This record gives sequence, C-alpha cells and structure tokens, in this order.
Amino acid sequence: MFTPITGTISADTQAAADSEIAAGGEAKITVGSDIVIWTKHFTKFVAYTPVTITPDTPPTGGSDGGSAPSDRFTVGAFFSAEFTLGDVKFSIPEGATDKTIQVTVDKVADISKLPKDVSLQWIGNVYEVKKNSDGEFIKPVTIVLTFDKSKVDFNKSEAAVYWLNEQTNKWVVLDNAKVDQASATVSGSVTHFGKFAVLVSKRVQIPSPSTSETILTDIKGHWAEANIRDLVQTGAINGYTDRTFKPNDSITRAEFVSSLVKALRLTAKDSSAFDDTTDHWAKDLIGTAAALGIVSGFEDHTFRPNDLITREQMAVMVVRALKLEVSSKSVSFLDNSDVSSWATEAIASAAENGLINGYEDGTFRAKINTTRAEAAVVILKAIALHK
Repeated sequence: MFTPITGTISADTQAAADSEIAAGGEAKITVGSDIVIWTKHFTKFVAYTPVTITPDTPPTGGSDGGSAPSDRFTVGAFFSAEFTLGDVKFSIPEGATDKTIQVTVDKVADISKLPKDVSLQWIGNVYEVKKNSDGEFIKPVTIVLTFDKSKVDFNKSEAAVYWLNEQTNKWVVLDNAKVDQASATVSGSVTHFGKFAVLVSKRVQIPSPSTSETILTDIKGHWAEANIRDLVQTGAINGYTDRTFKPNDSITRAEFVSSLVKALRLTAKDSSAFDDTTDHWAKDLIGTAAALGIVSGFEDHTFRPNDLITREQMAVMVVRALKLEVSSKSVSFLDNSDVSSWATEAIASAAENGLINGYEDGTFRAKINTTRAEAAVVILKAIALHK
C-alpha cells in the first residue's frame, strides 16, 4: 500500500531540507500549484486522490437484460482490495488498475439464451461482472464463486470458474483454478471481466500407471506439477532416464510438435518431410503436423527440429492444431511490439481461449523459449478443448 507523505518543510530550499528532514525521511511543500517532495531516500512516488474503499449502496428497482439488481464496489487507482459482492468474492492486487474503478455484479436471471457446451454442466449461478472503464487489468485478479457441491462427483468430474467469450460463444476456463470442497468455492484468475460461472467437466481419462512407471523426482511442489503428471500419464511426453522431468528446461521444436500430435491423437494420410528431418527421431510426427498444416517450416525447407521453440511459435502451432477461429481482437500485452506479425492473430486466439497467458507484469515475452512445464500446461489445455 502507499504511505502518504505528511511531513512538511518551511522552505523549498536545500538548507531547509537538510535541517528539517530526518535521515531516511521525506517532506513536502506547496509551491504555487505544485507539490514539491524533498526526500532523503529513493523509492517510488505517486500523486493520487484517496478514495474510500467501501461497498456502494446497491441500486433499487429493476435492471436490464433479465438480471437481478447490482452490487457495487469502488477500488482506488493502484490500490489492492478484497471484497465480496453478493456471492462473488474478489481479490485485486496492488497495481492491477491505474484508474479508480467501480465494480458491479449482476446475477443473470435468465440463462436459457446463454450458449451451452455438452461437455460442461452449470453447478451454480451465472454472474455478469463489469467495471466502469475500458481495458484489461494490468495484473490478474482473482474471482471466487460458490457452487452446489451436491451436484459434483469429484471422483469423476472437476469444477472450475469459466468466463463466457461472447465473440466465440464458448466458455473458457480461468487460470489457476483452485477448488475448496469443504467451503464449496472455486477460484480462478483473469485480466478482464465478463460473465462468469462454475462449470464441471469430466476428468480427462488417463491410463492407470503401470507398476514400472517412472516416478518423477524434480516436480514436487512445482507450479505445474499436476499438469505434468497428467500429461506424462497420457504418454504424450516423457521424463528422462534419471527420473527427472526438468520442468524449467527449454523444449525443442521437435519435442513440442511430437507431444502435441500424440496428445491430440492426430493422424494424416500423407506426411511430408523437411530437408533436415529425414533421419530425425521425430520425422513421422513432424510430417503429420506438416500435412495437417500445423507447421510449415522455414523458407529453406528446413524444420530445425533441435532449435528451442519460442512462445509465439508454440501459440501458432497449438491454434492451428485445434483449428481455432481467427481472433478479431488485438494482442493486449505490454510488449505487443515484440510479437512477430505472423503470430499476432494466433496469440490473440490462444489467449481468448485460455490456452496461453501473459506474465504477471502484463508481458507475453513472445520470443523467449518455452519451458517444458509451460508446454505441458498448454498441451493439456489443448486436450480439453480438442473435439
């Protein structure tokens, strides 16, 4: 949180600052229409107008679109906030918004016109969350919803918070899903508002591990541990002979394409090889990907299978593999200018469908190498979306 500067000095001079400000302290003085800060330490400074972070009075009367009356909450620019509106709980980190915003929540009364997915089932209410300013949050915010746990068999199904992509008419799972079965709540993180609901899906059917299955020794406590284990058990990706997975190591183009093709069980009648894959261990899987238009290689008719795959290359491949529609939205990351023109639409589509996200600082880092953990998470999400 910000600490207000309350100390003042008698004059806008070095002499006054030296004598009146304690070591490591700071003070202010108004000079004309300006506020001048004198400081004996360095940090971040910001000028802002304090606001009271308290729930607003809910409006009375009816509302448009078949929704129940709104609850409202005001969050100051750059402030953090934790609050609950109706049955929706929010956690907004410090610096997530650079504007003072008003958050509103409406419970959608008539859900009959909302799109349905045969693989998903509603187990709670649908809420429309809005803020009174355009643009996405600078940092992801956390949304927590309640659900009816009597409708979930956690041995066969899994619950998560989803948002409705109204351009594609599809429900997209939020990142960082966490279910608390005892309190019947589930949370997820997102950088925008919209319509949210708790939905359940059947668990991905994973073959039972054999008695000779290698136990991975270096993923315990890793943020992608569960995803890595699930993907390894499908046979789409493997660990190493020393029983490690090396989740933070980079992954090659051949390794990623091979895992993607195997995970989605893709086949093609005609496979085309590149000049540098004739004798490569992944030749057939790369050829299948090429025949399906997932990869096209480079201008010199090479695939460069042993090169490390970048995040933008990964986005293009997975979007092509799933045959996702071209996104009409522009990429909204702070480092948009670093994204190659040929990857812009794929990254936007991957982001809209919840396949790939940016980092907490709002960047995408298109040209850095993808890690094995990141690849595992993306491929497992692709399995869930694959029809």
